[in-house]
Amino acid sequence: MKGNWRLAEPALQDEFLRAMRKADRPMDEEERQESRPPPHEAVEWHLSFVTEAYLPSQIAALKARLKDLGWDERRSWDRERDPVSPLRASGMSGGWRDLVTLLESGTVLDPLGDRRVEPLPEGVKSLRLWLGTVTQSLTVLIAVAEWSEEAGDALDRIANTDYETTYIPSGRGGHTVYGPAGRKGLEAERCRNAMHRRLSSWLSQRLSGAFTDLEAPLPFLDVVTTARARLFADDEVIWSHHDYRELLGLLPRDGVATSPSLPGWTLALPEREEPQTLILGARTVDVFTSKLLSMQGDEEARWAMLHYLDDRVKPTLLGWTTLRLVQAFETYFAATRDRELASHERLSRFTKRIARDELEVLRRGRDAAALCADIDARPSGEDLFLMRGLDFTISYPYDRPNVALREFWDWQIRERIGLVARLERDQRGQLVAVSELSGLAQNLGVQARILVLTIVLALLALATIALGVVQLTSGGDTKVVTVTTPAPSK
Repeated sequence: MKGNWRLAEPALQDEFLRAMRKADRPMDEEERQESRPPPHEAVEWHLSFVTEAYLPSQIAALKARLKDLGWDERRSWDRERDPVSPLRASGMSGGWRDLVTLLESGTVLDPLGDRRVEPLPEGVKSLRLWLGTVTQSLTVLIAVAEWSEEAGDALDRIANTDYETTYIPSGRGGHTVYGPAGRKGLEAERCRNAMHRRLSSWLSQRLSGAFTDLEAPLPFLDVVTTARARLFADDEVIWSHHDYRELLGLLPRDGVATSPSLPGWTLALPEREEPQTLILGARTVDVFTSKLLSMQGDEEARWAMLHYLDDRVKPTLLGWTTLRLVQAFETYFAATRDRELASHERLSRFTKRIARDELEVLRRGRDAAALCADIDARPSGEDLFLMRGLDFTISYPYDRPNVALREFWDWQIRERIGLVARLERDQRGQLVAVSELSGLAQNLGVQARILVLTIVLALLALATIALGVVQLTSGGDTKVVTVTTPAPSK
């Protein structure tokens, strides 16, 4: 499968500078001390929600794959062959359909239950799937992975590890130096990317959709808790850039959001230069309460948290997925628009190169046009269907006014669909021009070949005439020999 999230991770060890790597700098011990968590701190990564989107051109494949995988049914005696069509045919957005709950290999199942065992990505203990509708043209698959104890403690192990200074090749013989704190931040980023990559690859290989088709990363929402720190809180003053929360990516410097539906939780929005991942964080003591868990059988486990959060974060995931999908279309059409004639490339070859992409551009353009039309059909000033139940409010630093997250995303989506619609129309116009130019080039090529063939035939005709003339002119010197056959004797 294609996608930037599948690139290999860079090597951390440079064999040529192994001796230098072992030598501590004078400030290294100070960095190690500043980047260590306080006693009794515990960073736990519980869940990851990941989504994939399906537009008209991907629906047939989605139905076929769900049937092939056997995920179109929850129980063998309650079989629904097609869970997709009823959602899309209803004409209503905000509908949901449970698919399956998958457990890791080796799990003993209840024969009357609705769960099944299948190979899951490394570190995933269970995985639950839903289908939801955003608009008539957009269907979203939500998968939530429950991380195992080993995988869920990965960030905590990194936070409590003392690293040495590391030299990483940066090209042209240069090296980037990462001190102990910088190395800790680098390891946390690599860990997060690797876990996301395993999950997104697993999902894309089975139920690829619009994000995979556009070679765009799948949207994520991670659920993380700490034992002591109040994540993303304004009153948590950071005095050092080596603070473990900063290094683990748990202290974004831009807006954060809170919701009355999720007391104790804070939603961190990604900054422009950060990976486009939402993080829902809290202190463990604030969310793992007896009152909360009593609704889930008093089970103090990540499975209880999954059941508590699923309905409360679904509207957020639908809004986030729609925004990221519109951004992916914007990036795709902008890149398609910017194709140009390569140096020393003939015009005929350039037109053929673009014409090869014509069907894919038209297909994606139809999908984008359908999505933009559905969103634009909502009257201005009204929330999109997908924003129902999204009650987060963004709090900004520096006394900036708070704003409802649904209003902020609604504005971003509407602004971007206008640009996507213009880019899509421009691409259709360009493809028409390219098709005409390609046809003209082909006609010119055919005419050139006909001209060459005509010249060849004319030359052949002239050669034939010349040969005939030679034969006629040489006829006077030809002697006729008469052969007499004797009559047979009687």
